[in-house]
Order: sequence, then structure tokens, then C-alpha cells
Amino acid sequence: MKNLFIIAGLSILLASCTNYGTKIDFNGDEVYYKDPVTEEVATQVGEFLKTYQYFTGQGFTVQVLKEEGYTVRFATKEGIENDADVMGGFKFLLIDMSAAAFNGDPITIDLCDETLNTKVTITHAEAKSYLEKMLTEQPI
Repeated sequence: MKNLFIIAGLSILLASCTNYGTKIDFNGDEVYYKDPVTEEVATQVGEFLKTYQYFTGQGFTVQVLKEEGYTVRFATKEGIENDADVMGGFKFLLIDMSAAAFNGDPITIDLCDETLNTKVTITHAEAKSYLEKMLTEQPI
């Protein structure tokens, strides 16, 4: 029993040491945001991800940050950044999210581990180039 209290205490301590920002819950999925990102922008991202059917109550975590521009960071499973189809899907998601939640402004997506350490960054220019290539390679 004593060990259980120690483990519970360490879990609470670890959780309090991670500062992902303010959390908004979307029926089991969550968006975190930090200043200067507003609650309105974070909510728009969450609503977009619900509409896009990325948020389906499976416990996904996303963080929205803003430095020079907006970055949306996704906590992902290990190895997902090595899957070309998944990477392509995130590039399409980036373009759609930019239009729907950020008025078409360029954004960046970071694919992260479960503690939001960045594994791969996808820029708006990279996603746009990928989309244009996909469109020009399609037979008519």
C-alpha cells in the first residue's frame, strides 16, 4: 500500500512538472495552448479536428503554440513519422487546418512523442509542395 502512495505521488509530481499550457477537453481528446495563443484559436483547432474526424474521443493530445507563426503539435505513437501515408495525411491536414482555423495563414505541424518532444516538423511550404505534386501527378 505504501508503494501505491509513492507511485501515485510521483505521478502527480510528474504531471505537475509538465506544463503543456491551458487544457480544453474535447470529449476525451485535448488541446493545450499557451500565451499568446488565445482560447478562441485553440477552440477553433479542436473544433476543426473534430470535424476532420481526428478527434474521436480516443485520448489524442494536441498543443497550439505561437512564436513567429502558429505551430500545432500532435502527440503521436512511436514510428508514425516513418509511415509515408500517415505523413501525407498530416500534410493534407495542415493545408486544411490552415484554411479552416487560421484564415489561410501558414502554419507548422510538429509530430511529437507522447511527452510533446518534437520528432518531425512539417512546414506549410512542404505541405503545399506535396499537395501540388499529388495534384499534377493525377491522370485526367
